[in-house]
Amino acid sequence: SHEGYIELLPALPADWKDGTFKGVCAREGFEFTFAWSEGKIKSASVLSKEGKVFRLHSLIPFKVQNNKRVTIRKPEPGILEFATTKGQRYDLVF
Repeated sequence: SHEGYIELLPALPADWKDGTFKGVCAREGFEFTFAWSEGKIKSASVLSKEGKVFRLHSLIPFKVQNNKRVTIRKPEPGILEFATTKGQRYDLVF
């Protein structure tokens, strides 16, 4: 998250083809739970602890599921972002 955006699994070892992480924290007050299979993200959930804008570097399109309407913006190539509300969880569907 030090580049101003989140990148899930940027350096996944080849031996870790399948797996999950829970409670991974990133800058700007975000906490993640995510799973991958065959080295690719399958699902991710983001908890916003501070209500800041969530920025994700992803070349794979995704949808955001939440009990509120979420508008995803693309401010630059490969970067997707959306506003969050403090305490809300957002499920990313790839």
